[in-house]
Amino acid sequence: MFEKDNSTPPLSFFELEQQARIERNRMIQAGVRMAAEATAQWLRMLVLRGKRRAQAFAAERRRRRAIRELQQLDDRTLQDIGASRAAGPRELEAAPTPVE
Repeated sequence: MFEKDNSTPPLSFFELEQQARIERNRMIQAGVRMAAEATAQWLRMLVLRGKRRAQAFAAERRRRRAIRELQQLDDRTLQDIGASRAAGPRELEAAPTPVE
């Protein structure tokens, strides 16, 4: 009625322990791999945010430098280039950012 399949002999204690160690090492490796991937993703995000902030900071410095340069010009020079002292900073904010 019930037949036993005796094609493979039962594993010894040593073999069971060896298989358990192999499986444990596989799980540890998978965990380390997942942690490394998560850390790399976090670092990429951190670098991209830092890059964006550095670019924004550089753009703001360029804008402030341009405003300072406009403030140093006299009214006649400003009029020659089609700008006014009062509209200087507003014109700079509306102007496209030059590519360096």
